[in-house]
Amino acid sequence: MQRSKSKAFSFSFFILHFSLLFLFVGCKVERPKEVLPPSKMEDVLYDYHLAQVMGGEMTGENMYKRGLYIDYVFNKHHITRAQLDSSLVWYARNPKELSAIYERLTARNEREMEYIKQRQSMVSVRGAQPIEGDSADLWYESRHFILTPTPLDNYRSVSIPFDANFHKCDTIRWTCDVVFIPFEGDSTRKAVASLIVRYANDSTLARDVVVTEGTPVSITLHNSDSVNVKNVTAGVYFQSKTHSDHLVVAHNQLMRYHTLPPKDTTTIVSAAADTSSVSKKGRASKKTRTKSVKSSSKEEKKEAVPPKKNVKQPENVRQTIEE
Repeated sequence: MQRSKSKAFSFSFFILHFSLLFLFVGCKVERPKEVLPPSKMEDVLYDYHLAQVMGGEMTGENMYKRGLYIDYVFNKHHITRAQLDSSLVWYARNPKELSAIYERLTARNEREMEYIKQRQSMVSVRGAQPIEGDSADLWYESRHFILTPTPLDNYRSVSIPFDANFHKCDTIRWTCDVVFIPFEGDSTRKAVASLIVRYANDSTLARDVVVTEGTPVSITLHNSDSVNVKNVTAGVYFQSKTHSDHLVVAHNQLMRYHTLPPKDTTTIVSAAADTSSVSKKGRASKKTRTKSVKSSSKEEKKEAVPPKKNVKQPENVRQTIEE
């Protein structure tokens, strides 16, 4: 009797354990196919929140960029807003999945912030210790980067602030290599490289060059007005109707050369005036010498004329003279 009771208890315990296990497995909801997987959702949410922060800083005439930041996220990950919204609804109903994603996002954000701090320290060190020498490469960013036709990813620039080693009349030269990918693409794609030098008097000297396949970019600017440089900016803009097109910009160099300022124009003008006066005096003395030579030659001619011979006059004429 006791043995049968123990068997019944064991069986009922097994049934209860199996029922709880079945209930636990049955309550676990499978992720639908249209819902983004956790790894994909993490990448999308990271870029989406970053776009929201960046767009929130846009004010005034730049407010239109808020929508561009969000559209950039959808284009980058090849999804639609409806897909993101439906995925957010499903993850909100499954808090464990969503909590795990945001834990990874927090760790990722901390790593990115540490990287940004390192980059900022590199820039601050460069600013505190300017590059010296008659010729120096001012480029401090990555030598190579890739542009896409997607807005907010189709332009890259580097700006160099003024330091004590900038001189008046410096020559600035930017060189780089460009490669279109794919090599044979849409004829409507284009790229423009710009070099801009801003001076202390708020004047600007700039030059734009249309980028062509297989031709290195070389832009040179020289200030001839002896004005101090305020900052130098080099940038590339890429545009194409095909999202698969890319532009590789490599081997960037931004050289600064010290050149001698032009000579004082006042001294040059005065020297030219002295030269002209000397030449006038020379021409005047030459004329005087020519004139004296001519008068002396006339005198010589007068002396060279032989005296006239006595001509025998008629007698009646001679008698009249005597009377």
